[in-house]
Amino acid sequence: MKDNVFTFKKGSYLYLEEDGNTNNIFIVKQGAVQFIYQNHRFKSIAKIAGPGDILGFISSFCGKPRMESALAAEDSSAIVLSKSHFMDKLGRSPDMTLRVLRYFAQQLREYDELITFGNPQENRSIPLSMLQAGSFYYKTGNINAAYYILSKLVSYYRLDPAAESARTLLGKMIKSVDKKSLTASMYEGIYKVFSDKQVIFCEDEPGKELFIIKKGRVKIVKQGVDSEIILSVLGNGEIFGELAIVSNKPRNATAISIGQTTLLPINVSTVTKLMEKSPSIINRIFAAISSRVWFTHIRFDILTYNHLITKMYSFLKNKLLEENVSLQNTSPHSFYFGIDELQKMVGHLDGDGSAANEMFNDSNLRFQLGSITVLSPKVLAATANYYATRDNMNTKNDDSNDRFIFDDEGDVKKNDDIILKTSSVISEMEDFDFPD
Repeated sequence: MKDNVFTFKKGSYLYLEEDGNTNNIFIVKQGAVQFIYQNHRFKSIAKIAGPGDILGFISSFCGKPRMESALAAEDSSAIVLSKSHFMDKLGRSPDMTLRVLRYFAQQLREYDELITFGNPQENRSIPLSMLQAGSFYYKTGNINAAYYILSKLVSYYRLDPAAESARTLLGKMIKSVDKKSLTASMYEGIYKVFSDKQVIFCEDEPGKELFIIKKGRVKIVKQGVDSEIILSVLGNGEIFGELAIVSNKPRNATAISIGQTTLLPINVSTVTKLMEKSPSIINRIFAAISSRVWFTHIRFDILTYNHLITKMYSFLKNKLLEENVSLQNTSPHSFYFGIDELQKMVGHLDGDGSAANEMFNDSNLRFQLGSITVLSPKVLAATANYYATRDNMNTKNDDSNDRFIFDDEGDVKKNDDIILKTSSVISEMEDFDFPD
């Protein structure tokens, strides 16, 4: 069957930001496609897609509105595939699926770096970072987390100077606490059970398994020098840890249980077998990663607002979308994180009494320890839009010439963060019928 190829005149749109019709995935055949964002303060890294690039795939896989508008910067053509057609092609090749997943993984890692405020990662000392993380949890009273991370540091980097400091701190911990309090995870059949505040895996350790949450909650965090940055709070049925096993790189975040949590671990070899025997696992993993990329993109967008109150309401609005709650819904919906965690998730680590008090006075919100209930998602969306509009009114629009990024030679720069650079991938999809 021939693939559908469409032509787009210069200035025409392939799709529009916030469009909910996300079934189609586009592979640029010829020309150039420019990304445009409604939020003029969002300085996107990705600007131009060219031949061999796949776009629109994130929103398609996770079923969320488009993150950007795609405009033909010159006369262009693109292969247009439905999500099911694209998945059928990938389903015939587990190796190819893993390769595409690695592109997803790299993209999310890059977004995570943006969320953690551009902290440089390439030249940092991993043993020193692990020592800082273990010391942080020791100081803040999470002995289980401290013991886990420092023990991993000693195990993986036993000759590094940081390991000696870790041994000293571990010795103090063992002397000062009851060893029974240093609980380990337990197996119940095929499931792994963690008690409250246990580390499931830590940033920078090798990844061997992904996990599906059977019961409980897990927070995904990155470690700052003296703070914990919450990337996400996950619940029943959600997948996490998939990035390490598809990218062959160390974990890029730490996962910690919230309350007693039961997980189904799936290792690398099992994933490959599942892809061959059960293509539905591909859909689950693609949906998990693309949803996280989509929401991480939204979070970075939220961070561009000036006021904390705007960031917090915008976060809740988009969290509703992440959890598949319609913004037209008027029925209550609960989030399993509190006001303190909310402030941390929008990048405000020190807390803000005025913003919190403003939310406490909102009759549409109910607060309990570790949870926030939205009585009417429709009302919350309207409130979030009001604050966003107010925030935007105080910010000068960007120069329209800033839509393109140029290099030192004056040529348009290409970037692979939002787009999926897959010239080599396409060449290996043997049944792609490219027209002459």
